[in-house]
Amino acid sequence: MDDKIKKLDLIGIGAANIDLIIKIDEFPKPDEEVKVSTFHIYGGGSAANVVTEASRLGLKTGFIGNVGDDYFGKFLIKEFKRENVDVSKVNVVSGEKTGLALCIVNKFGERVIMAYGGANSKLSLKNIDEKYLKSSKALFLSSVEGPEALKTMEYICEVAEDTIIFFDPGCLFINKGLNALKKIIFHSTIVKFNEVELKKLTNEDNLVEGARKIKDLGSKIVLVTLGEKGCYVLTDEKEFKIPTYSQFKPLDKTGAGDAFNAGFLTGFLKGWSIEKAVKFGNLIASISITRFGARAAPSLNELKNYSESKEFLELW
Repeated sequence: MDDKIKKLDLIGIGAANIDLIIKIDEFPKPDEEVKVSTFHIYGGGSAANVVTEASRLGLKTGFIGNVGDDYFGKFLIKEFKRENVDVSKVNVVSGEKTGLALCIVNKFGERVIMAYGGANSKLSLKNIDEKYLKSSKALFLSSVEGPEALKTMEYICEVAEDTIIFFDPGCLFINKGLNALKKIIFHSTIVKFNEVELKKLTNEDNLVEGARKIKDLGSKIVLVTLGEKGCYVLTDEKEFKIPTYSQFKPLDKTGAGDAFNAGFLTGFLKGWSIEKAVKFGNLIASISITRFGARAAPSLNELKNYSESKEFLELW
């Protein structure tokens, strides 16, 4: 392997966005006007969020994807560097604007999101360095716009078949249907959905039947996050649910799934049991929803302030 390529724990491939977070009391009806209580600008994009938050938890991470040749693109690269995420494979697309997501959050922490793909939609095989992929213990694949996005993800799975692959398809890929995702699911070690996504993709109202339909396609582990009800897990050997931490009250649920992914992958790559890794993912997600933004997961130092983290921190 090229000595110039860093050995990483986790590489994320997908979208890097600017998130514009607007806080209101209630969602307006058509033609209504409501008062905005707060307004924030954060880094976002599922794959970018996961590697950023996993870096905070101690993993060595990198990102493959595109940003625009604009202020927001520079902002995102600066954020990656500040969070110790390797940016050597972040591509600046000349003449394109950086992807953007407008997130509107009400007083209950519920949200609506409007997304603009921008430079993210240019993801293609040109972004992929096979040696870089193989430098990492695990890859995180997630939703991204673009005509070549799925083909690129499939190629990644083929060339990195000996690497742990975590696939969280998200809405953009879910909307393409199950047949379009079968190849990626087959190569994935872990596949994760929320309950709504699983039902939509499998046409199964029953959670267990939906998870089994995905499991039968080849993935070793299926995770289904259930919001305040925790997480359902299906493996070759067993199935179970892990409750969440209900004592944490939501302020903003944006990025909770990404925070879960970062926590789970941190534990999984450290060799913890699936149960403990899921529980840690639940904790990271639960803390994240008490803060604003899609990258609200705590760092290791911040975790020390939470009594719930004691059973995990002693394993570091």
